[in-house]
Amino acid sequence: MLERYKCPVLFHEVRTRFLGNIASPVLGASPMETIKRLWDGELS
Repeated sequence: MLERYKCPVLFHEVRTRFLGNIASPVLGASPMETIKRLWDGELS
C-alpha cells in the first residue's frame, strides 16, 4: 500500500509511528493524524 500510494516514508518508520500512537498515553492521539503526517499532512 505504501508503494502503491507513493508514501515517502519507509515501512519500518511507518510501523514505529503506529506502534507509538497505539502505546501513547495521550488521549487525543489520532491514528488518522498519523496517516496524514506520512504524506506531509495531505490526504487525497
